[in-house]
Amino acid sequence: MARHAAGKSVYVNFEVYENGQPRLYWQQGRRGQNPDTQSVIISGVDLRKDEWVHVAFTFDETTDTVKCYLNGALVSTVDNCTFNPVIPAQALKVGGDYRGTGSKTLDGSYNNQYFKGEIANISIWSSVRTDEQIEADVTSLKTGTVNTSGDGLLSAWSFQEPEAPIFRDLSANENNVADFVDWLAPDFAKGDYSMVALPDTQFLSQNHKESYKKLTQWIADNKDNYNIQAVMHLGDMVNSNYTDQWNACKTAMDQLNNSGIAWMPMRGNHDNSGWFNDYFPYDQYGSNRAWFGGSYEHDVLGQDKLDSNYWHVECGGREYLIFSLGYAPSKEAIDWAENIIKNNPDKNVILTAHAFMYWDGTHLDPEDDLDSPNAPSDGKSIWDQLGAKYPNVVLALGGHIGYPDLARRTDKNGAGKDVTSILCDAQGIDYTYNLAMMMLLTFDEDSNEVDVNWYSVCNDKLFRTRNQFTITVPHVKKYTVTLPTETADAGYTVAAADGSASPVLENGFFSFTVNIADGYQKGAGFAVKANGDTLTAEADGKYTISNIAANQIVTVEGVEAVATAPTTYTITFNANGGEVSETSADTDENGKLASLPTPTHSGSYSFKGWYTAASGGTEVTIDTVFDTDTTIYAQWTYNGGSSSESSGSSGSTSSGSATTTTEKNPDGSTTTTTTDKTTGTVTEVTKNTDGSTTTVETKKDGTVTETNKAADGTTGTVVTNKNGDITEVKSAVSTKAATEAAKTGEAVTLPVEVPAAKTAVDAPAVQVTVPKSAGSVKVEVPVEKVTPGTVAVIVKADGTEEIVKTSVLTENGVVLKLEGSATVKVIDNAKDFSDTNGHWAEDAISFVTAREMFAGTSATTFTPNSQMTRAQLMTVLARFDGVDTNGGSVWYEKGMEWAKANGVSDGSNPNGSITREQLATMLWRYSGSPVVEGGVDSFNDAGKVSGYATDAMRWAVETGLISGIGNNTLAPQGNATRAQLATILMRYCENVVE
Repeated sequence: MARHAAGKSVYVNFEVYENGQPRLYWQQGRRGQNPDTQSVIISGVDLRKDEWVHVAFTFDETTDTVKCYLNGALVSTVDNCTFNPVIPAQALKVGGDYRGTGSKTLDGSYNNQYFKGEIANISIWSSVRTDEQIEADVTSLKTGTVNTSGDGLLSAWSFQEPEAPIFRDLSANENNVADFVDWLAPDFAKGDYSMVALPDTQFLSQNHKESYKKLTQWIADNKDNYNIQAVMHLGDMVNSNYTDQWNACKTAMDQLNNSGIAWMPMRGNHDNSGWFNDYFPYDQYGSNRAWFGGSYEHDVLGQDKLDSNYWHVECGGREYLIFSLGYAPSKEAIDWAENIIKNNPDKNVILTAHAFMYWDGTHLDPEDDLDSPNAPSDGKSIWDQLGAKYPNVVLALGGHIGYPDLARRTDKNGAGKDVTSILCDAQGIDYTYNLAMMMLLTFDEDSNEVDVNWYSVCNDKLFRTRNQFTITVPHVKKYTVTLPTETADAGYTVAAADGSASPVLENGFFSFTVNIADGYQKGAGFAVKANGDTLTAEADGKYTISNIAANQIVTVEGVEAVATAPTTYTITFNANGGEVSETSADTDENGKLASLPTPTHSGSYSFKGWYTAASGGTEVTIDTVFDTDTTIYAQWTYNGGSSSESSGSSGSTSSGSATTTTEKNPDGSTTTTTTDKTTGTVTEVTKNTDGSTTTVETKKDGTVTETNKAADGTTGTVVTNKNGDITEVKSAVSTKAATEAAKTGEAVTLPVEVPAAKTAVDAPAVQVTVPKSAGSVKVEVPVEKVTPGTVAVIVKADGTEEIVKTSVLTENGVVLKLEGSATVKVIDNAKDFSDTNGHWAEDAISFVTAREMFAGTSATTFTPNSQMTRAQLMTVLARFDGVDTNGGSVWYEKGMEWAKANGVSDGSNPNGSITREQLATMLWRYSGSPVVEGGVDSFNDAGKVSGYATDAMRWAVETGLISGIGNNTLAPQGNATRAQLATILMRYCENVVE
């Protein structure tokens, strides 16, 4: 078989025809009657003489003449024979009819024709032998000599030797032929995992139901023996749409359900869509399966059908998307498949379609397919739109065309790599449909090699040596980028830049930043290298490894410590009404004072200690660490008695029950201290120049009540016991403050300060009172030490507690919106992840995990650089909206239902990696699809933003949720990582949420 100049396929046979007549037969085209079919029959000649006969045919293309010779003598000449002389390229069969032995022939029938005699020698020449040469060949053969050389000799074989597995070519061309053996003992290849392709099972469903069950039971029983991960049905599940056939098919296929093997049904041209979807309904064989990805009918048309579907399988370190496109998928279905392939460049794609290619290796053409002359998509259009365009398409399979052998072809994918397509349909081998054939694909994880075996379960045999072969599958290559793990103690930290994650696809890029720690600098030998090659810093200080084709190890060299003098701070002593001999002192390099002076005060005062404020504040000792120049203040305790002394800055009065002292502080405030002689309670009232006041009441039992009243009338009270533990905190927002906040959009700062406890049980409850007329109001709760994990918690009326996911951080506290009076706690809910220290998104990760928007991948890891799926984002946003996402038939069901009900997503492709533009679109829809005015034209790849995502990406850029990555690009189709989503959600809370 070969192609001639007209582009048609030519099939040639030299055979002993009816009544022993020599026949030369050739046909152009694949099936049916064809006017180009020609047959030269040498009439009146009968080769059945029970004696050796030498037969020779020649064809002279210059005269279009065929000649036939018997025993060296010309017996017939036929003119006007216009065909290109070819030798079968697929198989040269000696002793059998190669046009379709054991399967469908070119005229639509079935045959099993074999030569009933003996063949001693065969020679094939590319030149036209003359009468003299043919006569000389006959003479030589009579003496037992075979011509093994000469111009134009292609091959020569002698079959007179005892039967052997290989018959050597006697010419110099080494075209050896093998003994023809159909059935071989099973000897399956060994590998890391395997997949099974099931060819058309229509006749098993119709007439051989037990064999069908035996086939799938063999697969289930051998799941562990061959690590079978997937079963790909190639369509025509039944022959006719009758209940008994569909029941038989469903019963057999369902034997795989509890095996742990992923599989999906495929509709062929014999499978009516209605029957197909009735017996393999969407809700049982699609949406409830962990490996199911989606279907065109559901995702695009809104129909719960599986005519064209895809699914995913993880095998070892590889991920596969398997498309079961069915029979003659529409152009719109191919567009749907293309979008999924495009958005999953890291997944290995296997294309399966019922009608994809012919047994001669050409793509199926609907116009030449009698079963479907008007098929919407032929094999070539499927390949051109999906396989030829995308580098992650690695294998293609088809059925429909019955042929005993596995036919193959090779095409270039989007990366220019060879991809094998295989026709797999075993109908009619040896006149039987009861063989239960299957193709076993065995994958080697350390290479791209896949071993193929063509096996009959009923025979327990492999069919033909040529159907046991090895192909190369160009799997998607991913490469790891290993960054230095040194901490700032080594003088620098390295973190992946926004938009970069390891592993990286082949020829991809990876950007990262190198941050020099305080106290270090770039030395003369400073260099940043990847696999030993020096990288050049970009304008924004990033480094990028481009066109990655191997694992990368990043190293940083030449960072050295900066020699600096020890830093000290000047501490000024303010005697606060007293006197001190030493007015200032310097700290040591650790920020501590070696000693503190003792001041004196005239009158009945004793020195209480040094503090950070003239009244209140924190006590200072020699263990206090300073990090800046500071003034500290002496504080005094009045010891009783009356005095008429006055320094001009203080005064005192005394009555029978109390003593009152008033002092003017250096900052202009006035502090009045009243001591109740009966109870021992000391009350200090400080009036500040801005109109605010602070009242500190200290009881004899050690209870301290501090009440602050801001200038706007908002009050805050903190009560502590003798041990310094907070026992009560309350604050009342004034009407004036609430009104002003409503105008400006700013938060009302509560005049209290609380610590961020590790748990809500240990956190003090802040009772916040809001004027009823105010409605909602934003408040800021000051916190002693703010961390990225600091978060507000609302205590509900029934005592239950809820983290306020939208609470955001300021330099001094946490801001949240209250819908009326409430009880609030502040906790440090940071998680301890081992893989986020020093990561560029560390603070954002702490922010979102503290708010429990989404969790780590384990108790100790977050896996910041792994890609997010659409299901994960739908679940995160549902939780953000207050939905309980626990439960459901699959883990993401509740989140997906919420997303569909609220117009955030249509729920399609839940397990697909989410792109940056898809992420932006879901957030934009969740925010009510706000109108935006900005644009993204300043980015180099603005034109790559999909039409549906244009407004969403403009909004995300305008609101600061998404910024560019390397080379001033948005990478809209780039997959979003967990770290990137954490950052965007934090920015969303800070910039968008009101």
